[in-house]
Amino acid sequence: MAIRKISKGWQVDVTDRGQNVRIRRNFSTQKEAKEAEAKIRLELKNAVLPITSIERALEAYLTGEALSLKDYNSVKSKARAILPFIAGKSFDEIGQITDDIKRSMLGNNLKPATINRRLALLKRVTNLAFDWGWLDQPVARRVKLLPGEESRHYYLT
Repeated sequence: MAIRKISKGWQVDVTDRGQNVRIRRNFSTQKEAKEAEAKIRLELKNAVLPITSIERALEAYLTGEALSLKDYNSVKSKARAILPFIAGKSFDEIGQITDDIKRSMLGNNLKPATINRRLALLKRVTNLAFDWGWLDQPVARRVKLLPGEESRHYYLT
């Protein structure tokens, strides 16, 4: 049910699984709630998802979810490394961006593990953009990590 009675009025809760969007708002009267529900459903039906930049998604991640991470400074460092590749680009170009990152960083003699950590950040941001409803389909599978990471050996003395 999209409209329900709450302690201080009425609540409209509309979910569109196709666009992965959930909108919840409170109103003082049932009439306002019904009108708002109809308006929201019409907007969702006619809505075209906005094309958002990867840079904006990265910024949203860094100012939101990433703040609670223990290695936040490491995440910021990885973000600074990939920022020149994603500046002004949309999620439609994710495959090309991934190839550019790999080519450039391999040319700078970085290890595959270092490149993979940076690509993993890009993949995480892309998955979050889909979860936030910024994308109509998941495109994170286009971010392929490099093979050939060397495993670390720890010897106890």
